[in-house]
Amino acid sequence: MNSIIKANNNIICETNGTFGEVLQGFLPNRKHFLVTLPINIKSQAIFLSDSSVNEVKVYPAHKNKVVKALSLLKKEYKINLGGTLIIKSDIPEGKGMASSSADIVSSLNAILQYLVKNRDFNELNSVEIIENITRSIEPTDGVMYEDCVFYYHREAKIGNKLGALPEMLILAVDEGGEVDTIKHNMAADHFNQEESLKYERLLNELEFAIKNKDIFKIGEISTASAKLNQTKLEKKNLRMFLEFRKLNSVMGVVIAHSGTMIGVIVNPKLTSVSKDIQSMIFSLTSKNLKPSIYLNF
Repeated sequence: MNSIIKANNNIICETNGTFGEVLQGFLPNRKHFLVTLPINIKSQAIFLSDSSVNEVKVYPAHKNKVVKALSLLKKEYKINLGGTLIIKSDIPEGKGMASSSADIVSSLNAILQYLVKNRDFNELNSVEIIENITRSIEPTDGVMYEDCVFYYHREAKIGNKLGALPEMLILAVDEGGEVDTIKHNMAADHFNQEESLKYERLLNELEFAIKNKDIFKIGEISTASAKLNQTKLEKKNLRMFLEFRKLNSVMGVVIAHSGTMIGVIVNPKLTSVSKDIQSMIFSLTSKNLKPSIYLNF
């Protein structure tokens, strides 16, 4: 769900965030993986060149991972470049919604598109370059690819392109605080053979479910992944969200496995959806929780 917008003589690059992951775990080969759930929140980046300087200033200045990514890009690919990179994002930070990955991808794309436009690069595999840079910075969410992907996030390497997910609405709450992705991945570095076989089975079932646009099965698998993740990063409202599955239009629970978000996958095509959403909003607000709604279409 990436796009390039030409505005006057400038190029704006967009990268979508995610609502956590449909599935995240580790396989019998000990590799950690995730399956993305892209939604309609995004990071935009625009590069404004200045040939009189040899430094790229980033705004907002606190985007330290973007600064590091640009430094690595210039060093690894021997790029002489100066100017200002502006980032505008509506993805919450530290919540497990791919904010830093989307910032890095949109920023690197903005620079790379500028270089292609000015013929400083003859050939360009932007995804390969972006993966080479991001694997040196942090585990990344696979948001440089269109649609849903199975992704080795610690290696910044594609596992498989799974295609578009069915249309879904996600009703969610933020349980508060922030999670440092790098620290969480270091702390969660354990291996359990029995669990790895469960994740392998879930991944195989999920690939089939996405191919067949089976939103019910997708919700069943995301729920199983949320339950398995409780020993790694607990969601204190999981029981309440599991109860929501009794509603007709609710397909399952979905979480940010290394973040603070928990929600339910809702099928927007069912006739009960309006009534079900109102019921869930009432339940959440009565417990002083603030619901948000996200779409993937």
